[in-house]
Order: sequence, then C-alpha cells, then structure tokens
Amino acid sequence: MVFSSLYDQLSQRTKILKTCTTIGLFKEKKHYFVPMKPSFRLPVTLLFILSPLLTSAQIITSDPDLPTSGQALTIYYDATLGTAGLEDFTGDVYAHTGVITDQSTDMGDWKYVKTAWGTNTAETKLTLESANLYSLEIGPSIREYYGVPANESITHLAFVFRSADSSKEGKDDGGSDIFVVVYEEGLSVAIINPDRNSIVDPGTSLAFEASASQVANLVLYLNNVEVKSTSAESISHSFIFASSGDNWIRVTAEAEGETVADSVFIHVKGAEQSDPLPEGVVDGINYLDGPGVTLVFYAPLKEDVFVIGDFNDWTPNSASRMIRDGDRFWITLNMLSSGETYGYQYLVDGELIIADPYTEMTLDPNDKWIDESTYPGLKPYPEGLTTGITSVLQPGQEAYAWSYTEFTSPEKESLVIYELLVRDFLEAHDWITLTDTLNYLAELGINAIELMPVNEFEGNESWGYNPSFYFAVDKYYGPARDLKVLIDSCHGRDMAVILDMVLN
Repeated sequence: MVFSSLYDQLSQRTKILKTCTTIGLFKEKKHYFVPMKPSFRLPVTLLFILSPLLTSAQIITSDPDLPTSGQALTIYYDATLGTAGLEDFTGDVYAHTGVITDQSTDMGDWKYVKTAWGTNTAETKLTLESANLYSLEIGPSIREYYGVPANESITHLAFVFRSADSSKEGKDDGGSDIFVVVYEEGLSVAIINPDRNSIVDPGTSLAFEASASQVANLVLYLNNVEVKSTSAESISHSFIFASSGDNWIRVTAEAEGETVADSVFIHVKGAEQSDPLPEGVVDGINYLDGPGVTLVFYAPLKEDVFVIGDFNDWTPNSASRMIRDGDRFWITLNMLSSGETYGYQYLVDGELIIADPYTEMTLDPNDKWIDESTYPGLKPYPEGLTTGITSVLQPGQEAYAWSYTEFTSPEKESLVIYELLVRDFLEAHDWITLTDTLNYLAELGINAIELMPVNEFEGNESWGYNPSFYFAVDKYYGPARDLKVLIDSCHGRDMAVILDMVLN
C-alpha cells in the first residue's frame, strides 16, 4: 500500500483490532488480587507521600520474611506464577541472579551477577521441594553470596529462573525480572498478605499477616482506626468487609524509639454502573476539549474493568472503575493536566493487567536499553508500581503541522522502491538520521521508501514481524513525531512512503 500520509494510516481504527482486543472468556472469581507488593521502611509521617517498590511476593517467598544483607536467606520460587515458563518442567532449574544496589541506575542495572547467562553452577541450582515449588539457599549471607563490598548498600535481589539449556524461563508477570527486597539493618515491617492492591466483593473475609524484623510493638489500623496491637515479631487478623468502598490497612512497628510502617489498599466492589457511551467516542483514547479524556475499552464477557495509572497512583479505587455499556467499558478523566504524559493500563476482573491496544505510545521495562540520543526525554517505565507494558496518553498535545499536504504518489508502474529496515540501514537506527539520508536515496533515483514494520513490536531489535501495538511507533527508532518529519521530508522530495504491515 502506498500512503500519502503514513502516520494518518497508523492512526485509523480497523475492525481487525476488535478481534485483537477480545481478551478471553469470563471466569467467575469472587476474590481478586493485583500482583503487586509494597515494601516500606519509612517513618510514619512519610507513609502516604512516597510510592512503594513492589516485590514478587507471590512468585517468590523468603525465609526470613524481611532479609537483611548480613543474613542467610532461603527463597522459594513458585513456577506456576508469573510467566509460568517453567511450570511442570522436569529438568534442572537454575537462577540467573544479581543484586540492585545504591550504585544501580535503575531496576535493570543488575550488579554482582553470579554467572554469565546460561552458565550452570551448584551455587545457582534450585532444589525441587514439591511439584512446581523450588528453593535456593543464599549464604552464608546475602552480601557474601554475591560478593558485594561493605560500602555498597543492597536494596533488592534480582532473579530470572531458567532451564539448564536456557530454552525455558520463569519471569514475573509481563516478562519482568523478579525482585526481592533487602531491608536495612534495624527495625523493618512488611505486610506479607494481602498484596498492595486487592479487589474484593462485599462480605469477603480477608486474611492479613505482617512481619517485623524483631520483636516490636505492632499496631494494626483500618482506615486510621486501631484494630489490634501486640508485642511480637508478627501480627495477623481476619478482616470482613461488609460494605463497598476504598480501604487502607496499615501496620506500624515501634521499638527502641523508632517507628516504621507498611500499608495496603483494599477496594470493596459496589454495584456496577451502566450507562451508554458518550456520543461520538470510539474504542481507545478520545481526547476532549481541554485536558480531559474518555477511554473506551472493548472487553466482551468480562465483569468489571478499572483504569490504573499515573493519575491515581496505579490504584484501583472507586473513582477508577469503568462504566459498562454492553461489551464496552468507558470512563472520562477530567483531572489531567494539558501537555502531561500519563502511563495507564486496564485491570480486568481483578487479575488481568493490559495496556490499551489503541495506544499511540507504550512504556516497557525494555525501554531502559533505548539510548537518550535515540529517544530524548523518554518517559521512564513505572518501576515498582505495575507490571507489563503500559499505554500512554497525553491530553493537549500539539498537532504536527504538515509542510507538504498536496503530495501525489508516483504511479505504481513508475515506482523505484528502496526497502529498508531502520535498525540495519543505519547504525544510529533513528528517524532523524534516516531523514538526513534522504538526499542520498534521491540521488540513486529512489522515489519510494518501503519501511519494514515500524509498529511497536516485542523487544527492541526485530524485523518488526511480531507487532504488539498497531497504532504505536516502536520507540527503538525514536519519537513518533520524528517519523512524521521523515514522511513530510520524503513528500517534499516527491518520494512516497510505503509501510510493510503485518496483521496477525
């Protein structure tokens, strides 16, 4: 297909996407957990100011619950959770593992990795405890096991589990690395159960458990009202939520004049709200006059959908539950700021986290490998707040002003086409450098460029035949606006742009 405006074609709605966004059959489930877990060692006054980092509390558990760098540790890996790439595997399983320290630039900057990828050692071999449950001994201490010098603070252990030949992997939800928090020496407290964000039905009984690093005065609160207290290393309770609404459960630990705290959020579902879609909206992102936006999500056979994102601290609260209209769910957000970019996802039936298939930009844990020179000012992935790929919206964004609006493509019989993969054609692999190369192509007599697929694809380096988001341009080549500049510049040279599309 020859496009007079390639980018406009990328933004069209297609019936194919309706099939792509069908997300499975309804499964009855009365008690839901969002797969996130906080880890606090904060003064109480900071409890609701700072956002917690998550650990993979379900896919990995540990003994002790709150490890410090000077302790030995046993971790337990449940191969049925996360990506479940090693579920029911019968061969040997190894840990590819390192640490995140105060010298790491982000959660992808592993330090003191035990082995090169694919190297099998006795120290990193897991023990099968029971079906799909493995253990790994880390000692004589965490610091000694990884060889971390005393002047460097360890904040997290990082894991990917794999088969001996590395053909199978076990990772966290969305293909993320698995992390375990390492606590500072001294007093710490953490909620073991439930997870950070939970969604329950009215009348649900919810088991609560928290552990401290030492005997402490533990006080449990529900919505700032004291529920229970004890002097011990752990505290447990059974909550029954009779009515709908939003709830915070908080636990504090006090010892020797120091107080630390941890908290989790519980949403108790109310009656479903059903209303017709606003007139004129389509699936995906609908920008309104001003900074507002209406989101529409096609999810047949599903019970409820929440939108979570930067605008609500990634929390499925009462205000973020979407309104049903048949097979679609919608919500209007009016609290946004013009020009600001927001990451967001949909939480479906309390268990599936998915990005908007109509998004024009994504955030991915793999974005850390994209150079600043390729994509200046790329919005960071929300590490510790969610898992998997996120969609992005930006109200009030300035429309691109096309310089050449009267372009006419050459006749098909006259096309001289240069097919190129941006990644391999240019060492810099970005739209700006390709734009600077157009004179060279024109001198060769080229009057049409055929781009191999540029839609967002899995990973960073690919031919593009594994598309994941049809309306988003892969960030490995630079910002989408730079692609528009390329197309505009091609049209200014009477050069057509052809897009290789893969609809699968």
